[in-house]
Amino acid sequence: MLDEVRDIKEPAVAEPAGLLAQVIDSDTETDEEGRPTIRKGVARDRIVSHSDPEMRHGRKSASRRFDGHKMDVLTDEKSELILGVDVRGGNASDGEGAAPLLNKVQGVEGIEVETLLGDMAYSDGDTRVAVEDAGATLVAKVPPVSNKGLFPKTDFVIDAEAATVTCPAGVTTADARPHTDHKGRPALRFVFPAEVCAACALRASCTTSADGRSVAVGVHEARIAAARAAQVDPAIKALLRRRSKVERKIDHLQDLGMRQSRYRGRRKTRLQALLAATVANFQRLAVLDAFAALPQTEQTEPSFDAELDQLTPREREVLRFIARGFTYKEIARELFISGKTVESHVSSVLRKLQMSTRHQLTRWATERRLT
Repeated sequence: MLDEVRDIKEPAVAEPAGLLAQVIDSDTETDEEGRPTIRKGVARDRIVSHSDPEMRHGRKSASRRFDGHKMDVLTDEKSELILGVDVRGGNASDGEGAAPLLNKVQGVEGIEVETLLGDMAYSDGDTRVAVEDAGATLVAKVPPVSNKGLFPKTDFVIDAEAATVTCPAGVTTADARPHTDHKGRPALRFVFPAEVCAACALRASCTTSADGRSVAVGVHEARIAAARAAQVDPAIKALLRRRSKVERKIDHLQDLGMRQSRYRGRRKTRLQALLAATVANFQRLAVLDAFAALPQTEQTEPSFDAELDQLTPREREVLRFIARGFTYKEIARELFISGKTVESHVSSVLRKLQMSTRHQLTRWATERRLT
């Protein structure tokens, strides 16, 4: 029957017939006797909605799943403006979307991205290579390695150039055997002699295999190891902490309707994301006073204010809202931060300016026309 459906040429019938064929093919399989049965498990690209065939099963975590699309967002950390958005299938991995979106953004005149910050979902070796090929450096925390209470791979010294691996007991092996990684690519598996492992004092903490311990080494082993070593650097730690601004921007887009698609199809959902990003950018520009009309003299003559210069950009933003009479709760809503964070910024400003009351702050900001 599926073969007959695929052979339909009439346009009005071909599309729904093809969709029906995909649904049947995803949900059924043929047993040993050639009879159709319900498929065990879920097909990789299974269609979850007949009204929107581009929707897919997706997961936020092992316990949280969703049906729909996945949105990629690239923002500028300093200005907090959105530089690009894209919408992909809900079952797509996070890392796969990094380089394509980066290339789109890099293609816009005047925009050059040197460093790309991401969470652990973007720390895959393939993603790092793709981002580097696009002309940027990826900074993302490498997930911790575990081995059910036994020595993880990170406790071994892997020398890619010498093609050797040294275990915590100081034993070195060069016995490298062909292996494949989780994506089916060629890799190596370094095997320690079974008799050496059997006599080792650390065996109970290393392996339970009678054949001895083995360590798999993939194609991106050196790159991942370098990233893992770099993430303990204070400068890299500070850089990774600044990624929280992206999470706030995602919350902003969700407040603008991106928690749920309003349309059917990925193309229209991408348009919805672009419109939401445009609104978010206009709101951000308003916060930055980008539309304020200043007299010509103020535009051309630089001003220097030692007290004002010691405040961070975020503290100045909070101060502007304070001067306009906004409450802490209203400021938090406008800047997409918590009320506690607003209080922290206000306390910092009071300390830097050596003031004690909000009224003093308001008068100080008004005198400097920060409203």
